[in-house]
Amino acid sequence: MYNQRQMSLFSALARILDRASFLSRYRVAGESMTPTLRDGQQVLAVSAPRSGRPLPRGALVVFKHPESPDVIYIKRIVGLPGEDLFINDDGRAHIGGESLPEPYLAPMPSLNENLPARRATARRWITEADEYFIMGDNRHDSRDSRSFGPVHHDWILGRVWLRCWPPQGWSFLGRR
Repeated sequence: MYNQRQMSLFSALARILDRASFLSRYRVAGESMTPTLRDGQQVLAVSAPRSGRPLPRGALVVFKHPESPDVIYIKRIVGLPGEDLFINDDGRAHIGGESLPEPYLAPMPSLNENLPARRATARRWITEADEYFIMGDNRHDSRDSRSFGPVHHDWILGRVWLRCWPPQGWSFLGRR
């Protein structure tokens, strides 16, 4: 699909962007962000602001796992600081009693004899003034704030800006 010259250009651009002090490159591990991101893809993230305006709902972020700080996750912000959220058994979010439109979600698998029974996971969450509720797009296969709770702003390393690898998958992700 791409010739050698185009591949060299993609590679050089990725190296330049990767060396920029405000950008970091991360590799997606697993399918928790399917269909938006897939296992093995790479993304560039802009460093998260340490003060000022909050990160927006729907933004993809890279963060340190609250229970294992050496583990890095990539997920989506669903709940903002100071919000009252209800997450139903299917992983759908409701903010202040209203269903949150989430067109990026992976479809839920149909129930059949090959899948384990769904467990009841519906729960209400209230985030603090400096916390975000973060979830994967593939809700039935994501370890996220439903299991470890809201994520403190200081644990967020950056906001995903660009899917940069493989080259045929390049796309901007920062404007949702």
